[in-house]
Amino acid sequence: MTEPGWADRPGVYSLAAPASAESVRDAAAVLGITVYAVPPVASKAEFLDALVAALDFPPWFGRNWDAAADLLADPVSLPAGRWVLLWIDPERLRVDDPDAYQMAADILVAAAADGRLTVLLVDS
Repeated sequence: MTEPGWADRPGVYSLAAPASAESVRDAAAVLGITVYAVPPVASKAEFLDALVAALDFPPWFGRNWDAAADLLADPVSLPAGRWVLLWIDPERLRVDDPDAYQMAADILVAAAADGRLTVLLVDS
């Protein structure tokens, strides 16, 4: 099996059809990569809660954009080993709350630019 382009490269990637959350998980499992998923969300609060749940952020996490950016930039706060963050149906947040979508995207892009994060965007 050929390793997908996202497998070991930081960045934010939109996966084209027929990619699905299931196919990403399957490919990652074969490669020993853990997938942490953010399900479809419609608001800032839902996005931050999903991020907390997916990455098991500490209880003191402030559930605001600055705190999310800080934790995504802190290697101690992030899971160890090879892993990716899978954001399922980011379009929902973009449609329901464009400002929250833009902030979430900006934070993820900044964290990926630091070489700490691979984010995969897939339609649901």
